Amino acid sequence: MDTLLQANPNYGTSHGWAARDGEAFRKKLEATYIIRIYAEFEAALRSYWLNYLGKETQPGMYSLVNHAIPNQSFSQDVVDNADKVRRFRNFLVHDVEDDTNVYVEPCTVQEARSYLCKYISRLDAAWRYRGVRRETPDGGTRIGRIPMFASGL
Repeated sequence: MDTLLQANPNYGTSHGWAARDGEAFRKKLEATYIIRIYAEFEAALRSYWLNYLGKETQPGMYSLVNHAIPNQSFSQDVVDNADKVRRFRNFLVHDVEDDTNVYVEPCTVQEARSYLCKYISRLDAAWRYRGVRRETPDGGTRIGRIPMFASGL
């Protein structure tokens, strides 16, 4: 697209696009990236919960982010920042912007990526290196290999 606009700066206008259309596209693109980054984060936490911790339940993301997973290696700011991204993602996905009484602090793609990666970095290192804790027949545990989310954060 940039090449077309450089070759013909009036390309958009000649195809019925207004300048505000480009701005709307840019704003939606940022939201799309935040939603996608969060989807990868959610998949990672659910994998950790099921495959590493061996939990069969399916708690909501609020519970996973704020209560179920954090341990002593998580500072409160790491948890709060991940939850900030969760709230902003929900704001974007569920069209809460029409409710003027609700304020959700926005975050940029760079902030979302940073906050979520920092949270993931606090998870048990054995899992982060594609391991899963498994019971052995003698009652011990070992770390086995599992496939992780493909695209990563």
